[in-house]
Amino acid sequence: WDIQREFYFAFVLEGKTGGYVMVGSAEGGVEIEEVSKNNPDAIVTSPVNFQEGLGMDQARKFAKDMGFADKYIEPAAVNMVRMYDLAKASDATQVEINPFIETP
Repeated sequence: WDIQREFYFAFVLEGKTGGYVMVGSAEGGVEIEEVSKNNPDAIVTSPVNFQEGLGMDQARKFAKDMGFADKYIEPAAVNMVRMYDLAKASDATQVEINPFIETP
């Protein structure tokens, strides 16, 4: 793969609500714990309504908030929705992609 940019993306099960939270950063390819410690403003989060699930509008907005280039927002959002479906179907506590990439 010819990689242009690397992102971090995950769904993490939030204990209090029992729902998932999306976690993303334009600083992918590294340990997210390091990003959290050294540059916490580089991490964006968004809770997913457990009753409604993750819709394309919320996924597109999150991809944009993460900093994906316009031409990659739609494919990133599609993959986010698929990941959400996987996380929910498998009752996962965390599902992540690192790096979640853009190619030229």
